[in-house]
Formats: sequence, structure tokens, C-alpha cells
Amino acid sequence: MAASPSSAGSEARFPRPARSVRHALPAVCAVSLGLFAQAAHAQHSEDGYWLHLAGYRPSIESTARSDVLVGSSPGTTVRFEDELGLASRKTLPWFSAGMRLGSDWRVELEYFSLRRSGTQSISRDIVWSGVTYPASATLSSRFDSDILRLSAGWSFLRTDQTELGAVFGLHTTRFTIELAAQAALGGASAGGQARAQDALLPLPTLGLYGKHDFSRALSVQGRVDYFTLSYGDYSGGLVNVMAALGYRFSDNVGLALGYRYVDYAVDITRPKWLGSVEYRFSGPFVSLQLGF
Repeated sequence: MAASPSSAGSEARFPRPARSVRHALPAVCAVSLGLFAQAAHAQHSEDGYWLHLAGYRPSIESTARSDVLVGSSPGTTVRFEDELGLASRKTLPWFSAGMRLGSDWRVELEYFSLRRSGTQSISRDIVWSGVTYPASATLSSRFDSDILRLSAGWSFLRTDQTELGAVFGLHTTRFTIELAAQAALGGASAGGQARAQDALLPLPTLGLYGKHDFSRALSVQGRVDYFTLSYGDYSGGLVNVMAALGYRFSDNVGLALGYRYVDYAVDITRPKWLGSVEYRFSGPFVSLQLGF
């Protein structure tokens, strides 16, 4: 009867977090090495400060599981887009800013938020936080995330046209996931009260970035961030790849067109939330860029 959290995750249709990261890493490395001269942001080499305001249009895949206690019956791994009607594509704003510290060092801050909700009848029984929602019940759901990344970079190679560097930082995500039944069906208790889970995940990352200026106006850049670890109440991994082509209209104003891919998965063993989250999004973006 009892099942461990690790066995509970086996019913997911997506790979386990560590395996997902291992599968994605070779492709990510190939892309990042091939795109050392590309990037998600196209600040000019001489910028001491930069501010980027972007519109991002990703496709989204998200799954989550919420158990009760270690050794208890496992919860259901829920596919939120397929089963609960959450939007699989959405446009969201994206903000980033940075500054140079001398000639070789830089610091950057990035923030974006994704909020989705939906209502849909389910085709199978779903167990969430110890409550069973029977097949044919109508569920309302919410899946919110706020991502804040603070990083520091060191350029180990820098010429008039080309820059390569290493970056380390803290990738912090707050997840809020909520399920609630519209009604109980067939005499089964579906629990009309919303069952919400909330977690703040501060995770370290390491990465590489690169940039090449074809001219004062045109540049390409790239960045890859990666982590996989197990510590405290969390274990999992993240791959983040961004690439873009930037064009400067003047010394201080430019535009970049690019693409971003994120694969994020974590197992959680906190007293308030025992379960897992797997989150993927990828898509194009356009960014208005100011540099000084």
C-alpha cells in the first residue's frame, strides 16, 4: 500500500528530473558551444549598464505531484495543460538589467512571472494532497511561478569584438499550485476547498556566455546555465539556454530577436509539500534594449 515519493514519480509521463537534465545536456552543450557568439541579450561591448524589456512567447509543459507523508499512498502526477486545461502557450513580460564591474566582471538581475489558471472535467481519478478527485469531476486549477535570477560573470577572454566568460548565480523560483473541485460526484468526496502548495526554491547555477560584434550595430550572443544537485529538502536540475541576434539603432537603443529554452525539474520533501514539479518552456522573444 505504501509508496515512497521516488516510486510515486514513476507514473509521470515525463522523465524523472535527473534523467531529463542528462538527456537535455548534450544538446544544450552543442547549442551553447555553437552559439558562443550568440545571446539572449545584445548589449554593446562598451555598455557599462544595460536594461532589457522583453516580450516572451513560450510553449509550456508542466507537471506536478503532491503527496501527504513519507510512506503514504502517492499522489497523482498531473499534466496541467493536457488534463486541467491550462494554457500551453502564453505571452509574458521579461525584465533584466546589468552592469559591469571593471573590465572583466559583471552582475545581472533578471525577473519574469508566469500565471495560469483553468477549469476542466478530468478523465481519471486524481489524488492531490491526500484528497481524491474522481473522474468526471470538474476541477479548477492554478499554476503560478515567479523567477528571479541574480548572477555574476567573469570574462576570461575579451577582445574588441569577442567576449567569452563564465557565470555563476542564484536561480530562485516561487511556485504556487492549487487544485479545487467544483462539485463532488458519485458520492465521492472531492473536497470543494482549494488545496494549494507553495514553495520557494533558491538553487545555484553555473554557466557560460559569449558575444561577438560583427559591427558596432550588429551582434550575436549566447548563454547557457546549468545545475543538478541534491541538498536539504530539494533535488533536481535546470538547463537554461538563450540565444539572439541584436541590432543597435543608436549608441544607446537596440532591438534583439531570440529564443529561450528552460527545462526545470525538482523533487521536494518539505513537511508542507512532499512531491515534485517539472516545468519546461521554450519559445521566441523580442527585446527592447537600452545601454549606457
